Amino acid sequence: MTTKTLHEYYFDSSVAAGATDLQLSPIIPLNKTVRVTSFGGFDPNIGDNKDGIIALQWGSGANWKTLRAGGGGTFEFTMNKDFVGDGASRFRLARQNKSASAKPLVVWLYALVL
Repeated sequence: MTTKTLHEYYFDSSVAAGATDLQLSPIIPLNKTVRVTSFGGFDPNIGDNKDGIIALQWGSGANWKTLRAGGGGTFEFTMNKDFVGDGASRFRLARQNKSASAKPLVVWLYALVL
């Protein structure tokens, strides 16, 4: 039986006003399959009614594709989608604060390495 390894990424730090925080997964090795099981986040309303953006992206360098994105409260996507490594691509978790004040933006990703 093939062993599967669960990877959990969770970031809940404060993001400065108008700033973007990017967190990168390790590069996915050539022909290695990773199954993203779920992705989600929490963007609290701090009284200014400015929703942030929390996104899951796939790619490398200057070439990133947004797979799922949300903001304005709590959200979670059940994905169960497979990605095959090319030796350069990885996942990127982006948190963009559109507010005039710093605020916590929470993001999580669950993935299985097959």
